[in-house]
Amino acid sequence: MGLRPEYRGRGLGRRLAVQTIVAARQVGMERVELDVFASNEPAVALYRALGFITEGIKRRARKLEGQYDDNVFMALLDDQPIG
Repeated sequence: MGLRPEYRGRGLGRRLAVQTIVAARQVGMERVELDVFASNEPAVALYRALGFITEGIKRRARKLEGQYDDNVFMALLDDQPIG
């Protein structure tokens, strides 16, 4: 999931994520997983606020313009409330 810069900060990412989680649970999915680059601090904060738990980190997963970035793996289980 991603939003163009001009649409960020309006709560659209939260709404998209919540609706996706709700739809997944309605069809019986017990686990929703995602990965996000650690440098994307707003997204990491959103996922944590929604109840996702960090399950692992792939260090130096990407090198872009000479800068390394970690990849954060997160999950939300069906017995966890959506934040």
